[in-house]
Amino acid sequence: MVHFYKNHRKRFFIVLKFFQAKCNTLSMKLINIQFLVVVFYIFGCATYPQPKEFIINRNSSPSPIVASIGDAVVVKVKTNASTGYKWNVSGADKEVLLESRNVEQTDGEKLLIGKANEEIFVFRCINRGLAVVKFEYKRAWEKTSVDKFDVKIEVQ
Repeated sequence: MVHFYKNHRKRFFIVLKFFQAKCNTLSMKLINIQFLVVVFYIFGCATYPQPKEFIINRNSSPSPIVASIGDAVVVKVKTNASTGYKWNVSGADKEVLLESRNVEQTDGEKLLIGKANEEIFVFRCINRGLAVVKFEYKRAWEKTSVDKFDVKIEVQ
C-alpha cells in the first residue's frame, strides 16, 4: 500500500510540474485548474455509482429486498415513546449495519409528548448474504411485545 501511495504521489507531482511549466500567465493557470476540476469530477462520477435507497414501512411486502453493497434500506415505523413502548431491533450485524435511528413528527410539526411519531431506521448493506432484521415493539420491563415484524434484505 505504501509503494502504491508513493507512485501515485510521484505521478501527481509530475502532472503538476507539467501544468506549471506550460502556464505562464495567471489566466492560463486558472483555465488549466478548471479543466482539471472538470475532468476529475467527470471521472469521479462515472467511476462510483451512487448507492440506492429503499424506503419501506410496516405494511411493505414480506418478500426480500434485493440490494447491493453500499445501498441504504430505510425502515419507517409509527411509535409513541411517551407510552414507554420502543422498537427493538435485532439481526442487523453481519450483512447490514444500523447506521442511524431518528424520531420525527409524522405531520411535520415539532415533537410533542403523547403524540404519535415516526421512527426512522437507516441500515447500510455491508456484506453479501441474507439479513433478517427483526423489529419488536414493546416496553423494556415487559416480556411480550404488542407488535413485531421482520424485514428481509438480500445483499448481492
